[in-house]
Amino acid sequence: MAHQLEVLELLARLNREEGQTAVMVLHDLNSAARYSHQMIALCEGRVYAAGTPQEVMTSHMLGDVFGVKADIFHDPRNGCPQCLPYELLGRTS
Repeated sequence: MAHQLEVLELLARLNREEGQTAVMVLHDLNSAARYSHQMIALCEGRVYAAGTPQEVMTSHMLGDVFGVKADIFHDPRNGCPQCLPYELLGRTS
């Protein structure tokens, strides 16, 4: 986790201080939402949703794309949406 955070913090600093753009492919949606200005969610090779993390990271998208029920909350430190998956769709507990 420390190395991942170190790399993402470096990219954020380069963007902020040097104006450099970074394109990332992340499967960690919470990190993607925290460090990205724009997100794209793909489903079966097609763009399902694109926009800001607030626009893309929704319970509906997580259900359709990843097949999970999830709660979305906003990180009190930075206001970014974060997801907490709690159930696979189509399964009962």
